[in-house]
Amino acid sequence: MRVVVDTNVLVSAVLSSTSPAARLLEEWRHGDFDVVSAPAQIEELTRVLRYPKIRQRVPLATGSNLVADLKERC
Repeated sequence: MRVVVDTNVLVSAVLSSTSPAARLLEEWRHGDFDVVSAPAQIEELTRVLRYPKIRQRVPLATGSNLVADLKERC
């Protein structure tokens, strides 16, 4: 199954490791489904993860790992 995940859902996943969005991300990483994305969405995610409000709550490595996973697997 292929799934398009909104950027806001991806951000929610890294903001709270116990959120439904985080569980969705873990299921994707375990191969339960494929995520479909586009370069524009990855750029948007990268930009959003740099917002000061987000950077205060999301470690740089966490955001970088998500972006790298998306680039590699999508």
